[in-house]
Amino acid sequence: MRQAEVLRAYHRDYLMCQDVAIELPTGAGKTLVGGLIAEWRRRQHGERVAYLTPTKQLARQAAERARSYGISVCLLTGRHTTWDPAERARFQQGQAVAFAAYSSVFNSNPKLEAQTLILDDAHAAEGAVAANWSVSIPRQWRRIRGVVATR
Repeated sequence: MRQAEVLRAYHRDYLMCQDVAIELPTGAGKTLVGGLIAEWRRRQHGERVAYLTPTKQLARQAAERARSYGISVCLLTGRHTTWDPAERARFQQGQAVAFAAYSSVFNSNPKLEAQTLILDDAHAAEGAVAANWSVSIPRQWRRIRGVVATR
């Protein structure tokens, strides 16, 4: 029942918003809600939609669950060179929702270009995103007259 309320609220109030966060308790059907929104956007707008999870294993589980709901799914996990070309084409042509790990999008050379991203467990994306756009400076470095040097 909670899923229906969330979907109605999304359609009524957030359809045109670029960024929407949906919070539901564990086991309350986030995969169903995210998958239905993904499938609706794919069908309604002809968008390339990717449903991202923290790991490849979770992407496989979410894809299986979404498939059981009747959502058109393609699984794009692992190295992009190993992706099934037919599955990749289905995603690129907007015929299926891609299920993948965050690393497929949040890296220095993404191979998965979607128009809509559904982030499952978005809080877990922090590491995947921050790792590629953060600078780490070792403590033993010090600044000398505008020049960074090591001891």
